[in-house]
Amino acid sequence: MRSEPPCQKEETFNVIWDSGASPCITFDKEDFVGPFQPPSTITYLKGISSGLRIHGQGHVMWTITDSHGQLRILKVPAYYVPGSRVRLLSTAALLQQYPGETIEVKPTELTLSASAQDPTRGCITAYIDPGNNLPIS
Repeated sequence: MRSEPPCQKEETFNVIWDSGASPCITFDKEDFVGPFQPPSTITYLKGISSGLRIHGQGHVMWTITDSHGQLRILKVPAYYVPGSRVRLLSTAALLQQYPGETIEVKPTELTLSASAQDPTRGCITAYIDPGNNLPIS
């Protein structure tokens, strides 16, 4: 578990933006910052990741380059699911965490709005991967 945001260039990875996911999930415990707790009453995932066991919960920090070329940190609640092979960013959880933001979906990309409170923060674009039709950043 990290005490600071993950910002080193050699630590890059893909995050799938999922409008159908209720929780954010990661298989990497190093993504978590702050308090880490055992799972609540839900101990297994349903839906696309059905049957995978939840080993804990907390907040993850993922750093993504915005439209200004700046690193923008997204801190969202997530489940620790070591059996998963991907990191999923639930757009519903993201918008709950950042209520002033909006998401626009186009055929080739998904865009998280720029911050109204901080004009130095640009929007984030996740391009749709033609191989699986999922937005990935």
